Amino acid sequence: MSVQNSLRKVYKEKTIQNAWQFMVYLDDYTPAGSAPQELFIPLEPYAARAVTIPQYRFRKESMDFNTLGKQFPVFDTRQGLDLRIEFDEDFVGRTARMVRSLQRRIMNMDGTYNPPNTSKINKIRVDILSPSGIVTTRYWFNGCFFIEAEDFIFSYDSSENIKFVVTFSVDYVTIEPAPDFNG
Repeated sequence: MSVQNSLRKVYKEKTIQNAWQFMVYLDDYTPAGSAPQELFIPLEPYAARAVTIPQYRFRKESMDFNTLGKQFPVFDTRQGLDLRIEFDEDFVGRTARMVRSLQRRIMNMDGTYNPPNTSKINKIRVDILSPSGIVTTRYWFNGCFFIEAEDFIFSYDSSENIKFVVTFSVDYVTIEPAPDFNG
């Protein structure tokens, strides 16, 4: 096959994933045996304006065998996995209520902490979509708990929408790969 035909084939079959084709679902529930939680008004999957998909991070570990040194990768548990989601606020204040609810799951109004199993969101699902709207990849973020929300600003000098950038710590991630589109 000539180089020209090879290049033609690459550009004919090449596809590019658009960054704006995703949906985010928060699976909120009360774990068995725990006190009922304050439920926030469910956000629509399109309420998220951006999501940062965390990747597993590894560090280099070294071990000496006599005079030879060997190096190998080890999962870096010191950093963990942080999922950042940027939400638009609506006129009803659902996102602000969600953030306050997540904060109250960790700490009560009197400053006492709640048990860790009551502060988690079971799963957060992120669907990556094709241009035709078909789910190509599905990320399941399991055992998520609220870490922080960036401050937001109300200002007469701004015409921007109110947004909340919320960070969750994640126990682990499972990925459902894209189906084979080649048949």
